[in-house]
Amino acid sequence: MSDAFAAADGANRQANLIRFGVITQVQPGPPTLARVQFEDTWVSDFLPVFQLASGSVRVWSVPVTGEQVCVLSPTGEPSVGVILRGLPCDAFPEASGEPHLTVIGQWHDGASDTYDAAEKARTIAIPAGGKLSLSVGVLTIRIEDGGITLDAGGAPAELVASKITLRGPVDLGGAGGQPVARVGDAVVAGKIAAGSASVKAV
Repeated sequence: MSDAFAAADGANRQANLIRFGVITQVQPGPPTLARVQFEDTWVSDFLPVFQLASGSVRVWSVPVTGEQVCVLSPTGEPSVGVILRGLPCDAFPEASGEPHLTVIGQWHDGASDTYDAAEKARTIAIPAGGKLSLSVGVLTIRIEDGGITLDAGGAPAELVASKITLRGPVDLGGAGGQPVARVGDAVVAGKIAAGSASVKAV
């Protein structure tokens, strides 16, 4: 190998240690791979993509076309590089500029998960038509446009508070029951003749 070739090869490898570009193609995998187009329009081979965590805690999201990334090539050879994500760009700007706001997640359909340290408030927003589910063992809470469902899977469900206020019609034991009698309701010939207009029981 000539000195001139060695010098040129060394300079080329040094230039390729860290390169910036945009994702042009994604292969979700596993493993997740992507191709990157660099500033000189050259497109890389499919390369592995860094995720936020891949140990006892794992986090995964698929990269998208147009996402700005950095390719790290320890040997100076981009064909064996790895893709580092997280650089904001015109196509995908930063999720927020508020110093007290942490954006845990923000999705293309408008859903978001944020924490406002100034207000001490965590907010999970789901667009219309979506749903939010929380499961612990057999217990599941589902929040949808049509209402809230708590399914205890046959296990006891207990609500503890100093005061419980229910607004709206209430069915006890299932729908289709008879009105529940209240203190003061009319009694005719030993039989309750009137009951609650909003609370019914099966």
